[in-house]
Amino acid sequence: MRAILYDKSCDCPASELARRALAEARVDFESRSLEAHPVDRDGALGLARGAKRFLVKTGAGFVRRDAVREPVSDAQALDWLLHEDGLLRIPVLVWGDLLVRGYTDELYERALAERPA
Repeated sequence: MRAILYDKSCDCPASELARRALAEARVDFESRSLEAHPVDRDGALGLARGAKRFLVKTGAGFVRRDAVREPVSDAQALDWLLHEDGLLRIPVLVWGDLLVRGYTDELYERALAERPA
């Protein structure tokens, strides 16, 4: 299953680290820069509504949520995915039913361990 990574093409260390982690793990993915593929509020909600599992970077770690067991409200999804100015927080990885927002080594290790079937 091909993954989609919403990122920035320059000046974003987290995007570069995410691309590198996916490439090293030999994940088939498409990098979509926000410059060429902007994601607005409705687009962010569409990404969230298509996910059943969430891994979201927080200040000191990350949140793991199974939306089948504990549904994610639109307000929560927007809080996780959008900056106050309405721009998508990056990187965002959409991989089957899994949505990963942000980058840390630990976060991507978990995402790669929980890859879609």
